[in-house]
Amino acid sequence: MNVGSELKKLGLKAAYNYLDRDPETNMPKLMEWVDKFVKEDVLTLQREVFRKIIAEKNSNWYQLLASLWQDIDGDVRKTLFENLVINANALAALQARESEEKYHCNIPWAVAFDLGETEEGASLSFDQLDNIMEQAKELGTFMFLLTGREPLERKEEVIALCNKHTDCQFMAFTDGLAIDEDFADQALRVKNFIGAIHVTGRTEDLRLDSIFALLKAKKLPYGVYCTYDKSDAEDFAQESFFDDIISRGAKFCWFFSSLKREEDRVYALTKMYRESKPLLTINFCKDTVMTGGCIAGRYYCSLSADGRIKPCSFLSCPGVDLKEQSLLSAYQADCFMEYYKRKPTCRGVFE
Repeated sequence: MNVGSELKKLGLKAAYNYLDRDPETNMPKLMEWVDKFVKEDVLTLQREVFRKIIAEKNSNWYQLLASLWQDIDGDVRKTLFENLVINANALAALQARESEEKYHCNIPWAVAFDLGETEEGASLSFDQLDNIMEQAKELGTFMFLLTGREPLERKEEVIALCNKHTDCQFMAFTDGLAIDEDFADQALRVKNFIGAIHVTGRTEDLRLDSIFALLKAKKLPYGVYCTYDKSDAEDFAQESFFDDIISRGAKFCWFFSSLKREEDRVYALTKMYRESKPLLTINFCKDTVMTGGCIAGRYYCSLSADGRIKPCSFLSCPGVDLKEQSLLSAYQADCFMEYYKRKPTCRGVFE
């Protein structure tokens, strides 16, 4: 990181410390600080959305933001701000733009790592994962999603990655069964882990009670993710579903579905409750208004368990083998360059 970026980072850290002393009074000044350190044409849409949030103290978004001071451990909240707001957005956006201009390719905001195994039992080692993350950071990516059949089957390595890459934010999509008190204490120690817990439309599942209670007691940030199709969509298309996960302390909910937009009542409710409930709701690949279009290759890419990376996990292309090529060469490969040159709209299973 160059001297200019270091100064910006120090300035934003100082701004956070000022905000932390009296968030209700100082929150409206936050965007003034961001504007001071970040170019006008960087993260323009996101900054306008956030500016609106902090300007309306009676809004659901303001309630959600304010709840971070009530529900999240102070050191974890500070790390979340530094890694997600400063490193993964304010500074990474500048770094990624410089990389894009230098190498003429997209630099995704987040990389998803499948921590499972292939049918043959192969998987990327800790050292291979670590090396790919180092390459990603050099280019301007500081947000990593941990996926697979159950990423926390490798929970010791997950904590080790969080511990090694303290300047990055990690989010694991998990059933939550591996989250015990020891793991929660480790997550509290490293401070840069967020759990996204898989839930069904029937949130009275007893499995969730102990998981959410533990995360809430430890004051860790967490949310949920849901997958649905025609057979169970109605379980999620209920206001009570949204209210229940909010009451359990979730700060966000990600939806994944193969239903088309016109058939998807859950998506319609997601958009409606986004305007009234203190919960960040996102429907993957359908929320193109919020993301500016298809995120494949531009904001997100996916690394399989055998080390092949492609612009989106839902694409059928084979991708590029990172055991043989660098991350940068993958971003410059044909399957990624299509999304750099043409910037197509999403053509995956959701359309």
